[in-house]
Amino acid sequence: MNNGEKIENCLCTFKTEYPIYSLALRRNKLFIGGGKPNQLPILSCYSKEGSDFKLVSKQEFENNVHFVSSIAIHPKERIIACGINNSEEVIKKNNNQNKSCKIYKYKNNEFQLIHELHSLKGDASNDFQNNTKFNSDGTLLLTAGTDGLITMFDTVDYHPLFIRDQGESVLDTHFNESGSLVVSVSSQRLVVFKSANGSIVYEISNPIFNGKREATFASARFGQGESRTKLFIIANIDTKKSILCTLDISNWDKVHTKTILKNIGIKKIEVSPSGSHLTYVTVDNQLGVVNTKTARVILKINTAELTDNDDIITSISYTDEEHELIFGTDQGVCKLLKLKRAPETVVKFVLVSMSVISMLCIIILVLYAIMSKNPEYTFTSNDMYDEL
Repeated sequence: MNNGEKIENCLCTFKTEYPIYSLALRRNKLFIGGGKPNQLPILSCYSKEGSDFKLVSKQEFENNVHFVSSIAIHPKERIIACGINNSEEVIKKNNNQNKSCKIYKYKNNEFQLIHELHSLKGDASNDFQNNTKFNSDGTLLLTAGTDGLITMFDTVDYHPLFIRDQGESVLDTHFNESGSLVVSVSSQRLVVFKSANGSIVYEISNPIFNGKREATFASARFGQGESRTKLFIIANIDTKKSILCTLDISNWDKVHTKTILKNIGIKKIEVSPSGSHLTYVTVDNQLGVVNTKTARVILKINTAELTDNDDIITSISYTDEEHELIFGTDQGVCKLLKLKRAPETVVKFVLVSMSVISMLCIIILVLYAIMSKNPEYTFTSNDMYDEL
């Protein structure tokens, strides 16, 4: 699995034998879930050794079907929570309940089932638990599905604390750093609620851009570290423009709203370990990095070299390193990237920047000369930002 590809930002690449639909990384262990429709779900564990990954274990799950749709790793214990649908035969035996939340203990390189939880409406054989998250201390487990159901479990006996209904397919969920708040995102509704009881503290429905253009939510992340008081929201307009809205969660005031991409929509984001960066994935599989303070795109990665034309990036996750990201595709490709410019790229950037600055200085001097000769002429600057 050594990296043999001459790609500037790629540290390592390897392939699984199945489509990847979820992944999670904790320290040096990478768990990858996937599978194919109407076949057995598959879950694998890889050991991260420097910039390389070694397959440790791989397991298929009987009495289940389709694929592993989401994964969460307990922050303190050898516990893995997954979204895996039961087969139709098992659903009938369970009084028409699809116990799609599976809790495994990872021991001796094997996944040992210890709990099966009901997390979808009814049998929900055509829906999936596409969101699974532990809070930072592992005392809470959140599940959410394409049927709109959101459930909060305690992790003592995995008893449901409360259930919420988003009203439409849940696209994304995230705990804040302290674990006291959760954000849930669907295309027309964003809700922030307390993790203790599910009570709503903030909500936006039917988003409108600039007071007239309809938008759809795509993803949201609470900041962490230096950005822990912020909530970052991605909304798209006709999948052709992506807007980043930043809120201050201490008072829910808007910090800024900016268009970060003008010709393509974003489908998901992830926050870096320090909270200083966001990485995004677009609907056409482009990757980019945004500075969380300025809401400016500081790096774009051309993934045409990283994936085949028919690959779809399904999952992304930061490692413990600030500038390392791993992603998986529906074609079973997994890559570890370095989200920093190469030294020669930085030199080119500096040279170009110096040239631009020189040109701007010349223009300013010319304008100053013109204005000095004609005192009635004024030059004004008005920075216009898109409002959500």
